[in-house]
Amino acid sequence: MHQNIYIDPKQSIHLENHIKYIGSKNILFNELFQVGGNNSIRGFNQNSIDTSFFTSINTEYRYRLANGIYLHSIVDYAVFEDYNTKQTQNLYGIGFGTAILTQSGILRLSVANGSFSGANMDFSSTVAHINLQIKF
Repeated sequence: MHQNIYIDPKQSIHLENHIKYIGSKNILFNELFQVGGNNSIRGFNQNSIDTSFFTSINTEYRYRLANGIYLHSIVDYAVFEDYNTKQTQNLYGIGFGTAILTQSGILRLSVANGSFSGANMDFSSTVAHINLQIKF
């Protein structure tokens, strides 16, 4: 689910929510959701977190520079259940990016850093995300 809130013609706030849940008590490892990365919690490697429960709120403040180009901030928060310990943990992602409308589609470039609850963000673990969204 996502929502855009327009402040004025150049500024908007983009909100997105993801929820994934498996209700079974007997889950095999290969049945778990793989989350992390550009489509769930930015600042983490793609599909690096295996879980049966995941929910996230992704936010972006977008500033339109011109038609088809905008800059945006990244502030993401997520909760997931660790498969091994069965305890919930918090995830945080922060960063910035840009989106450009090309003839092929929307090219999104972003840089984000992720952290688990209780851990400091480490600049050396910063992740770059590249996404080309094509509709046909």
